[in-house]
Amino acid sequence: MLDNLVTQVGVKKIYYKDESQRFGLGMGSFKALGAPYAVFCVLADAVEKATGQRPTSDDLRSGKLRSITERVTVTVATDGNQGHGLAYAAKHFGCRCVVYP
Repeated sequence: MLDNLVTQVGVKKIYYKDESQRFGLGMGSFKALGAPYAVFCVLADAVEKATGQRPTSDDLRSGKLRSITERVTVTVATDGNQGHGLAYAAKHFGCRCVVYP
């Protein structure tokens, strides 16, 4: 299909990035990436304040900092892509999440 479009618009090649499977079938959107990044930043700040060390995302996902991260609650006022992204990040980084639909 893209080969036909290449000919129609007169370019050499068309590239695309398929984000539909990034967070599984339920999410399917690049728009959901901002919320996990925001959760990481909030939790990294909390951990750094408590320990003096800035964690990596692997540190947060490992669970070794859960005694700090579990005291943080993130909230979002949508159950769309942003809400799903926030809930996903909260689950994987070890904090609480409240979604207001």
